[in-house]
Amino acid sequence: MGHGLPEKETCTAFQRIWITTAGLAPSFERENMHLCPVCGYREMPDPPEDFNICPCCGTEFGYTNAGVTNEQVRAKWLSQNAPWFSPDIQPPADWNPHRQLVEAGFIVGSRR
Repeated sequence: MGHGLPEKETCTAFQRIWITTAGLAPSFERENMHLCPVCGYREMPDPPEDFNICPCCGTEFGYTNAGVTNEQVRAKWLSQNAPWFSPDIQPPADWNPHRQLVEAGFIVGSRR
């Protein structure tokens, strides 16, 4: 494609995270992101399964949510004031966990 980056089919998870967080992601990288069913983060580089970890809420799918529902994991994350999890991947500049949950349809926004 002329951008000097690996094609999307050959990118490893680490490459996708690096390319995305470095601001180098071509549009096809952003199109292949996945939604976290716990926190609503829309830029997971891999599906929420097989021990992949959400950089936003820190859920390790298949471990953190073993034997509990996504709603229970979400409630625990919210009870901890919804902190950003990843020290390596920074949150979007205007990141707001409440707005993220509302936009994902996981909670109803408050009227203000």
